[in-house]
Amino acid sequence: ELADELSREYDLHNTRLLKLKMTLIQEEEALKKSQAKDTATLINEHEAAMAKVKLTMTSKLQLSKQAMLTQKNQIEQRHRTSLGKIDKDLSEKKELWEKDYAIMSENRIAERNEQNRKILMQR
Repeated sequence: ELADELSREYDLHNTRLLKLKMTLIQEEEALKKSQAKDTATLINEHEAAMAKVKLTMTSKLQLSKQAMLTQKNQIEQRHRTSLGKIDKDLSEKKELWEKDYAIMSENRIAERNEQNRKILMQR
């Protein structure tokens, strides 16, 4: 009976942990998709701007192309940095949450064991 209750408690904790892990994964994927979409939009805008530049004189074209490539590289670098930071932040939050959850689980199990010990001592 006690083993069944502990097993159910353990299963409940595992289910909650799995749901929270899935939520974190989904949020991480959503953030990455959003960043990828923003990057694609910026690349499309960049390509449209490059098409306009080609209509100008050759020397202006070369200068504009150089500037746009630099801007594109800067934007992509900012997005890579942003994605890295988001990934790091999510990983840190996930790690902290898992540690907190493990401590809370251990505390609940210890409390349950103490209650059961007291019950057995009374008998």
